Amino acid sequence: MKEKPPSPTRPARPPEIGLYEDLLECLEQEWQALIKSQEDAILALAARKEQILGEILRVRDQKTPNPGGPDQELLRHLKRQAATIQARNHRLIATALETIQDFLGYLQSAPPGIYHAAGKVEATPGNSFFHRQA
Repeated sequence: MKEKPPSPTRPARPPEIGLYEDLLECLEQEWQALIKSQEDAILALAARKEQILGEILRVRDQKTPNPGGPDQELLRHLKRQAATIQARNHRLIATALETIQDFLGYLQSAPPGIYHAAGKVEATPGNSFFHRQA
């Protein structure tokens, strides 16, 4: 995080703002890595995200509450934006995991169907192939 030195006319920004800006950048990079299935980048970004979140918690625990001001409004906006992007990334991950689990189910042999008195076999549910798109 690169912090600009405070000027005499402009007070210093809260460190949380820079951390949330770093988090937003990390989340956007994570989105690109997820889309491109770049495993090494995803793992590196997860570690970076964990580091940023740890710094945010440390700063939050050390500061005194200041509910007003333009910096607080910007901070609330950055938090909402980070939550929205994190939710988007999570949906992509969850959908990809579900799709992988579906395809793993196709690799396992299907259990036998249910025999009826008339000698017909009723297929078990979920044995049809379908394509899911994230």
